[in-house]
Amino acid sequence: MFEAKENTELTRLKLRFDRAVKLRQNSMIRDKIVPLVMPPLAMAGTAYTSLLCAWDYLSPQAQQMGVTGALTALGAVTAFSLVRTFGVKANSPFIGRKKAISAIDKSLDSLEKPASKIEDHAFGGNSNSEKDDLFELEKLRIWKKWQKPIENQTFKTGFGAYYKDSKPLLGAHTGLALATALSAALLGEGAFDKFEDALHWTPPPPPLQYQAWVTPPANIISAQGYLPDMLQGAIEGHYQLDVHEGSVLSIVTYDRAARVFAGDVEILPETPTGSKGTGNNSQISYSYQITFTDDSDLIDIRIEDFTLNFAITPDDPPKVVITTIAPNADRPNQTDLEYSIEDDFGVTGAEIRPRDRKLLPSAELPTIQLPILNAPGIPSP
Repeated sequence: MFEAKENTELTRLKLRFDRAVKLRQNSMIRDKIVPLVMPPLAMAGTAYTSLLCAWDYLSPQAQQMGVTGALTALGAVTAFSLVRTFGVKANSPFIGRKKAISAIDKSLDSLEKPASKIEDHAFGGNSNSEKDDLFELEKLRIWKKWQKPIENQTFKTGFGAYYKDSKPLLGAHTGLALATALSAALLGEGAFDKFEDALHWTPPPPPLQYQAWVTPPANIISAQGYLPDMLQGAIEGHYQLDVHEGSVLSIVTYDRAARVFAGDVEILPETPTGSKGTGNNSQISYSYQITFTDDSDLIDIRIEDFTLNFAITPDDPPKVVITTIAPNADRPNQTDLEYSIEDDFGVTGAEIRPRDRKLLPSAELPTIQLPILNAPGIPSP
């Protein structure tokens, strides 16, 4: 039977041996983890540094291709490392206690295999068996002999084993680490935001094909209209055009709709017409109509990146003045009206709707069409 002293020594042996085994276990795990993580880290550093150094010289499309290619390569290298690590049993980072103890024995290079013998039986205190007591005494003897070599194992980071037989690889990775750190310090501000923006970049739409013209009011001969070439000249020359109130700006775009604004109001297209088809002349067209009103004197029309500036000439309503209402001398049942009409741009027609029965006593009060002498485009009666 063990006395208290031996029991205490066995307890200490167990704790210290467990700690030594755990340290060896962790070292062996690091030996497996480093080969797993280094290839993806090297690929990430290479891609990061290369993209940062070349970024300002790449077109948006090339930036997107570069980021996409870097992510694809990183994914492939990561997948290869995972398969090589977890697909091959010898490379697995899952290191059990038994493996760690065998590794300790191997490093001690003794036929006695002290670590395995210390582990051979469960540690315990009080034993009623004389045979078990002998086993425990043997463990104490072995521990006293091999304690220092077992506990003084070299701490391993895992990098030593990885670069042991490959000094050029160590030099390449060291240089890459320095280049990555330098690139990050000089060019890395907002780098990942730029990479993310590049991933979501979409190519700009094709150049807008369109035609635009201004149709003046039909009843005002002096109102100015504009053909497509005239509007294109105004866009390129950045000069203002005069239009009459009531004029209509027509815009037609081809193959795709455009964003059209009259001031701050977006103008939506009418139902598209045409068809894509396969013929050379087959295309979809989108029509926009904007009527100029007297709500403002100036208005900007924006057709995506193109701007037209218009000054609107208002059209005041005509004035009709009845100067005389008198019975017809020759026809007592009729009433003669004398009137005058004034308008800033001329009129094509007018009418009067009498409301006062005292002025025009009759059973019915019809609308009276007033003849307009010398009206533009209207023959005189």
